[in-house]
This record gives sequence, structure tokens and C-alpha cells, in this order.
Amino acid sequence: MMQEKGAFQRGKASSSAKPRPWSATDLRRNLELYFQCCSIEMTCTQMAKVGGTLANGGMCPFTKDPIFNSDSVKNVLSLMHSCGMYDYSGEWSYLVGIPAKSGVSGVIYGVIPNVMSIAVYSPRLDKIGNSVRGVEFFKRFIKRFNFHVFDSLMVSNDKKTITKFAHQGDFNTFLLEVA
Repeated sequence: MMQEKGAFQRGKASSSAKPRPWSATDLRRNLELYFQCCSIEMTCTQMAKVGGTLANGGMCPFTKDPIFNSDSVKNVLSLMHSCGMYDYSGEWSYLVGIPAKSGVSGVIYGVIPNVMSIAVYSPRLDKIGNSVRGVEFFKRFIKRFNFHVFDSLMVSNDKKTITKFAHQGDFNTFLLEVA
């Protein structure tokens, strides 16, 4: 409740300092939605499945049901790539180069379009609020595999190339959980 009150006060202060296109009612509704979203509880497997749906253009790779439209997926992945890692987003984009989203619980999930999603969880956070081990995992992963957005420009490198995985039930999900 204190966090909510502080967020609302900061929102009101920023809107009074500079005109904003929303009213106090909109601010309250938006903050309520934000706090509801922050309260969603998911396992690492569920996060990987959500990311896998984004990687698959909005279609769930397990059920083949359309979940998100492709324009929404494009917009979400663009936002994840540009600001999904809080203040570390620029460095993340440079070093890792895939759309990702971190949460203050210690989760990070990265999306490799048309290939896969990886979700990792480790609760120790750095000063920015990202999982220390999660960031390190993705840095090491990207050094080994050709998934950085600009790896295709490299004439030669020693990274392994993986295209699209063949769906083998929950085996791939298990492998990514173990990684």
C-alpha cells in the first residue's frame, strides 16, 4: 500500500509540473493496472511459454492457438528490446542483443523470434534491479550461440547456429529450465 501511495504521489507531482494527457482518474487506473500486473505469479516454465508464444509470432507453440496478434507481438518485442531491462537496457542490447524483460523477483525472459524463449530465475539482484545470475547466463549464452540481433552480419565467428527447434513435447522446455 505504501508503494502504491508513493507511486500515485509521484505521478501527481510529475503531472502538475508538466501538463500530461491524462487525468488523475486515468493515473489511478493506470497505476492500479500496473500493480495488478506486478502481482501476477508465474513459474519459470510459464514465463518461458509466454516468451515462446511471443517468439512464435503470437501463436502458442504447444497448443497452436493464436494468443496475440502479430502487430502486438512486434510492438511488445520492440519495447522489450529497447527498455525491458530497466536502466541496463542499452548495455543489454549491446552485449546480448535480444528482446528481454526482467522483473524485480529475479526473473528474466528473453525472446529469440522464430526460434525460442528462455526464462531464468535467480533472486539476487544487482543495483539496477536485474537478476545477477540471469544477466550472466544470457551473456554467456549469447557468446556461444548466434542469437545477437547483429550476429548475422559477422563474416565468421565460432558461435553455434541454431535455427528453429523441432517441437518435441515438453523436452525442449525442460532443457531450457535446466540451462
